Amino acid sequence: MNPLTEGKRLKLGYDYFSEGFTGPQLSEAYYRLSADRMQERLLFETATLAQMDEAYNPGDPCDENDRMETTESGMVMESIRVKTYARTEKTMAALVRVFNTHLADKNIEAQAPIVGRPKKSGLFATVTVQIPFSDGQTVSIIFHSPDNNKMKITADDEIIAFRWLLNKRDITHVVSPEGDAEVSLQEVGKRTAQLVEKNTARFQVMQKDLVAQKKTLEDVTAKAGEAVARHEGLVGKLQDDQDATTATDAKIVNLKDRIEKQKSFNEGLQGKIDGLKAKQAGNDGKAVGGGTPKDEAAMKAEQVAEYYKSKCSAFQDELRGRGFAIGDKTGGVLAFYQNPALQVSLAAVGQEVFIEVIESDASGQTTGRKSFDSRTIKGMGSQVPKALAWIDKKLAEAKKAEPADTYLPTGWTESSPGGLATSKDPISGGMIDKEIASGKWFVIPENGSIEKMEGFATRKQAFDALEQMAARAASDKAVEEHNRLVAVGNEAVPGVRLQDAEIAGKLWEMKGRGELSQEDWDKYVADLKTSNKITLPTGPQAIVGATMTPEDEQRVLAELSSLSREELTRRHDEVQAYMEGDDYEAQDPDYKKSLQNTEFLLFTAKSNASTPEPAPADTAESALVQRANDILAGKYDSLTLGEVLKLAEPVMDLDEAKYADLMDKVDAYTTVLTKKAVQAKLAA
Repeated sequence: MNPLTEGKRLKLGYDYFSEGFTGPQLSEAYYRLSADRMQERLLFETATLAQMDEAYNPGDPCDENDRMETTESGMVMESIRVKTYARTEKTMAALVRVFNTHLADKNIEAQAPIVGRPKKSGLFATVTVQIPFSDGQTVSIIFHSPDNNKMKITADDEIIAFRWLLNKRDITHVVSPEGDAEVSLQEVGKRTAQLVEKNTARFQVMQKDLVAQKKTLEDVTAKAGEAVARHEGLVGKLQDDQDATTATDAKIVNLKDRIEKQKSFNEGLQGKIDGLKAKQAGNDGKAVGGGTPKDEAAMKAEQVAEYYKSKCSAFQDELRGRGFAIGDKTGGVLAFYQNPALQVSLAAVGQEVFIEVIESDASGQTTGRKSFDSRTIKGMGSQVPKALAWIDKKLAEAKKAEPADTYLPTGWTESSPGGLATSKDPISGGMIDKEIASGKWFVIPENGSIEKMEGFATRKQAFDALEQMAARAASDKAVEEHNRLVAVGNEAVPGVRLQDAEIAGKLWEMKGRGELSQEDWDKYVADLKTSNKITLPTGPQAIVGATMTPEDEQRVLAELSSLSREELTRRHDEVQAYMEGDDYEAQDPDYKKSLQNTEFLLFTAKSNASTPEPAPADTAESALVQRANDILAGKYDSLTLGEVLKLAEPVMDLDEAKYADLMDKVDAYTTVLTKKAVQAKLAA
């Protein structure tokens, strides 16, 4: 925010026209501040002046060395220290008095303001002021001065407030009237005091939870520090053990190499000894029993073959012990390792022995070869240890290069570095672990709307997938909450505009919880009507107002008397059908009352337009028929309702087979008279 273009000048002096928020405006303003879950929490979290100053007033403190040349473009330090700094304290003291005036009967008191040290930030000089309240809340204000020359302050300059915060929540856009370049202390003070009082109850409740959470956090942090210290000690010991193991492995490899060389030398000597013994026994290479004699070359070949066979078996056992899968290969060795991808083969061609190790990537493409060849079979005794040493090196490199997946978002804990991770957050938490068999990572979300996910190569991929799904679930939940509030708003205020339905639903639920009074709700609905934010469905035209006098009744009946019975019946049926539908219930009460009067007048006019029944020959029956016709003609309307009903009672004893229609008309007419009498009594 640019303090020169977006700030508000505080106008001193008493403002006799300050209004503050009306009830609905205060409810809507508070809803705007608390609608977002993260922003709502800021209303219940306080911060010290130093913390607010660091967050909203960056820059270097002004001191005696900040004075510059006495030019027009010098720094503002001197003026702030001497004049503006003092004006700030006086202005804030006045603001405290305004707060206390509006909070006098709320058991909340604004305390002495705390004025921070002026700072220079770029081309501006700023100062932070904090006003604590007796209930633990704070109001922080960030000021900038001067008025018309940002590089110079005079004694007449007015300070500009460009940030207002209730606890940690920015309320600038709420307490500052829109479009005004100046705002009086009375107006902004009253608005701010209203928000302080509106927030105090929930603030007190949340403080209890925050204190408990802070204590828990401190305990967990202390335990985590102890765990980290133990972990670092174990890691150091493990590293020492690994270094010792590596040195021992190197000694073992060297010793094996020396042993193999000695074995090869000993085997050569043994062959010579065996040959000498055979000659000394008189065999001289001849077969026993007269068979084909064996010469020295044949006996040597047998010894070499046996040596080769034993070496292949020993090499194969060594590879199997390192986790290699042994393939089928006649006269040699074939083995495979999965990660890293290694293929080891050993074969003899004549007297030469070839040991080859092939490296491959994930797609199976060869990335490297290493050969350990010997010109003689006897010489393979020295090449096998070299091949094993090189294989061990590759396996160690692969293990070391494998990333220890240590990514851990804030709010998550792990049983060991790169191991099982958990979080109790109901939206984005859950459990992330690795399957033993496949080595793949899986996710069990805490959010019930997200299903289990599995098959991830790394823990980071598992976290990313959960984060995406949690964001999608949160978005879906926000849409569902919006739709729910819109439905509540449409039911609470029928006909309300779609863009206003959500706030209407929110305020209706606040009224249900006792956070909004019935009077404020009625004012809010009235404001919607006067602002043309409610569109009601259209219905039949009323021919009389909501309040109907006897003169209005007679006048309208006289006008309707010119219409035919059929037209009056059509109009009456149309109004009656609409009053029985759903749209009628959503209408304005005055319109509904007008339709009730219209229906009564149409029915009366229709009854008056009825064709009189011919008088029968029988004298008693004729008198009752005539009385019925007189009732329908309105001859007895000047009597009381009880008298009319008493006159109509004998009519109901006529022969129903002959006079059913006439009897129904009288019954309907007296029903109308009864309704009219009840309405008149209620109106009185």
